[in-house]
Amino acid sequence: MKFRVIHVTWLVISALLVLGGCDKGAGNEDIPAQNFGHSIDTLGKETGELTGRIQFPTEYSQRSAMFNIGEISFVTHPDGRFRLKGLPRGRHQLQVRINGYEKMEVSFDILPDEVTELANLNIQEAKGRVLGRLVDGNGKSASGLALRLSPSEKVVTTDNDGIFQFLGVGQGRHVITLQDPVFFTANRHLRLGGNETQNLGNIEVFRRLSPQVNASPLGR
Repeated sequence: MKFRVIHVTWLVISALLVLGGCDKGAGNEDIPAQNFGHSIDTLGKETGELTGRIQFPTEYSQRSAMFNIGEISFVTHPDGRFRLKGLPRGRHQLQVRINGYEKMEVSFDILPDEVTELANLNIQEAKGRVLGRLVDGNGKSASGLALRLSPSEKVVTTDNDGIFQFLGVGQGRHVITLQDPVFFTANRHLRLGGNETQNLGNIEVFRRLSPQVNASPLGR
């Protein structure tokens, strides 16, 4: 009799474990679904669902992330999972652009009344680098000047040799602006590829003479 009770108990526990594993595999049923568009836009059209997860490199950096499908933006659950409803039948592209990480583009197909599941979308930390050196009109180092990189809004300061360096720069278009009330130089526009390093060389800075545009090279 004891054997039967133990045997039945083990069967119940095994069933619960299996069910628990299945639920974990499904993954996204416990998070709110986001609609791709207004119901009136999809009325009479064939639509499907999309689930997936945007995963950061470490559990400490994991957080909600914004992504786009076409012109529409969505936000993931804090653990990176997402669930979308009402996507029109056909091929779509999911885009992830997060400052400090390489951009990601994933194409997928939506079938009517079916759920398309994307595997974990692992984003990678950007390994791009931008460096240069600020100098005056005589070629001497301009130290202690702050520069801002947009759109990431990172700020660095030149060292004693006038050298600056931005690390973790993702691919795409960027602008470097000198942030100083006394000195100025033209903004530098650049385009970076994945894991690329760009050396801007010597950049001459000028001293502001007045609130007007008039200026002269630093040190003259």
